[in-house]
Amino acid sequence: MCYLLIFVTEIVGEVQLKKYGKFLEDYATQLREIEEALDDSIGDSWDMTLDPISLQLLPYEQTSLLQLIRTDNKIFNKIITVFAALCCEMQSLKHEAENKFYNALLFYGEGEPDEGLQDGDAQVQMGKMMSLIQELSCFVTRSYEVVKSVVQQFSCLYTASRSGPKLINVTDVHFQVVYEHLGDLLTVLITLDEIINNHGTLTDHWTLYKRSDSFFYNLIYIKVIDFAKLRLG
Repeated sequence: MCYLLIFVTEIVGEVQLKKYGKFLEDYATQLREIEEALDDSIGDSWDMTLDPISLQLLPYEQTSLLQLIRTDNKIFNKIITVFAALCCEMQSLKHEAENKFYNALLFYGEGEPDEGLQDGDAQVQMGKMMSLIQELSCFVTRSYEVVKSVVQQFSCLYTASRSGPKLINVTDVHFQVVYEHLGDLLTVLITLDEIINNHGTLTDHWTLYKRSDSFFYNLIYIKVIDFAKLRLG
């Protein structure tokens, strides 16, 4: 009787274990389907022949940070608001670099004739890029300011004066999201630096542009932003 009870118990346990394993497999499959539905994949790209219209829907948060961050701790509210604003700024700078500067710099000089450019064409081509280069210089300056602000905020939290009261105890607090956004912005700056340093046509045209006759090519050097300042080194 005891052996029969043990045997029945083992069978019931195996059945329950199989049901639990099947539940985990189904749950993992559902999670994978949700991730694939929310993720941007190449397979879901727009087919010009099959889809006459392509719509891009992006969610936008209309609620301000001050309305989202509301707790009883006023100091905590201020700290979270500052870091949230900095994260939004870094995300915006990353989006601007990817959609405005990367392709413009990478594809500069494409489509040149095989016999090369005529005298003065390189200067004229670079002159048309001056507005973008000036915007790029302002972008890099703004990125430096944001990175500096993030470091200063962390410095206030972690290196508070021993004699004065601490703003908040952040001993075991991990600002992973802030570090991720900071890493993305630093990656943008490094990427821009590498694009400029490794783009032979861009640097060559810039050298010719600086040496050109300002009266002949209608250039005003006072208004030209030094291209070397865009480098991070």
